[in-house]
Amino acid sequence: MVTQQKALVESGRANDLGYKTFRLGGYEFERNAYFTIIRYPGGEYHIPVGEFMRAVQRDIGWNFFYGMVKFDEVFGTFNFYEKGVDMFLGKYNDAWQKSGKHYSEMFPNEKISATFKAILEDWVPPDFNPWAAPR
Repeated sequence: MVTQQKALVESGRANDLGYKTFRLGGYEFERNAYFTIIRYPGGEYHIPVGEFMRAVQRDIGWNFFYGMVKFDEVFGTFNFYEKGVDMFLGKYNDAWQKSGKHYSEMFPNEKISATFKAILEDWVPPDFNPWAAPR
């Protein structure tokens, strides 16, 4: 199972902060201290890393069950169940639609799930406890 999941995930080298980049179809995800940089065939998009990670955890926790999960006003996922999960940038944003910068790509649930799980595993410190009191 672990070998199968790793075969579904395309990861690159770790950056200076130790975070790997991940590729999923035409998307590439990179993390720095403050942002997740999402590269796609039309350019790149930056989203605060906390917002991105919360939405990834929500998608994984719900197994993409709740249809659309908007990470912010531009980026998100939409589960079409048997057809797969559509990952989109600007598809449901009027300004992005008008500018022609929108992009979306459909993935099998297993592939997007494996990639998001790998992102969580690599980008979240192993000792992180979301329920712990702030220090």
